[in-house]
Amino acid sequence: MADKAQEKEWVPRSHLVGAFGTLTRGAHNKKKLFAQLIDEEGEEAEQYKDRGGQETGAVQVALFTCKDARDGEEFVSLVEKLFSHGKTSEGFNGLWELSKGDGLFDSKFLLVQVGTCQTLVDQFSARVDDMQEDFDRVVKRVRSTVFTKCATTQLKEMISKLNSGTHKVFDVGAAKPAKYAKHFYDLVESPNYALPSGWKSVDKYCKSVGDSLVVRYDRITAKSAEGMADIEAALGELYAADHRVTDKPCYRYMNIQQGSYPECKTPLSFIVKVDETHSEILTFDSMVECALDGAFVASSDAFKAANNGVDAVETYCNQGDALHVFKDKAGFAAHKGKKLLRLPDYGAP
Repeated sequence: MADKAQEKEWVPRSHLVGAFGTLTRGAHNKKKLFAQLIDEEGEEAEQYKDRGGQETGAVQVALFTCKDARDGEEFVSLVEKLFSHGKTSEGFNGLWELSKGDGLFDSKFLLVQVGTCQTLVDQFSARVDDMQEDFDRVVKRVRSTVFTKCATTQLKEMISKLNSGTHKVFDVGAAKPAKYAKHFYDLVESPNYALPSGWKSVDKYCKSVGDSLVVRYDRITAKSAEGMADIEAALGELYAADHRVTDKPCYRYMNIQQGSYPECKTPLSFIVKVDETHSEILTFDSMVECALDGAFVASSDAFKAANNGVDAVETYCNQGDALHVFKDKAGFAAHKGKKLLRLPDYGAP
């Protein structure tokens, strides 16, 4: 048949070759289908254009400063108002009073939240839209860090808005006046800031340790870059020590570890290196493990080197400051907070 010309009686008309090398009826129908699919793809792409990335966990730690006790009380009432309107994070919400101002000294507060990027965006949005003037009036400074594995577009835009020019004031006390951010919100992204099972892991951990819960925010200053490297190495050894790892992590589903190696007992211990000599660490811990740290530190060569490299340590916590691994350093300063708000409340200070 290869040498025969095409004939209508044995070749369907829909498969005849057209003038431009295309098929007639069959190809025409496919063209309409392809055009429809292209239109649908375009509509879908338009719908997704303004959507953020995949939802991930987010953890916020913030230090708020008010000029006196009256402004401090108003700040607390504003946070209570946010929380009462459902603008809370899913896993943990805690507010502690670190010091009560008297006109000469400031009132200071520690806020820690564990949830998702979206819940933080909702809370920030409610504050900016409805309460920003009140916040700006009573809050002198905010120093906040948001940890997340991968920030959504909305969270990035909201952090940028909070750090915008409307919150800039002049530091008139400086020898050379320069602008600084009254409300400074830092956003740090890394796979290292992934929560083991999302915010639920922190919720389970807090329920498990109960009133033994330690929430601690450390700001460490080293004498040199080499000193900071020694500090990081020592802390790495500490959190890999036998008393700090387990094959039955309480924050996992049915307490089953992931993989073949023991996991850290805490689901949250985040460190961010601000520069070569400054680091900040947020940790959810237990008084039980903190009490066992002393024996490990005393016998650790790594901590001997780390102690030589430490210049200053400021720790903000709800309890456990007397068990801190750097408590004996001359530059150690502890700010123990009084619990004001906790959602959910596990009974810990």
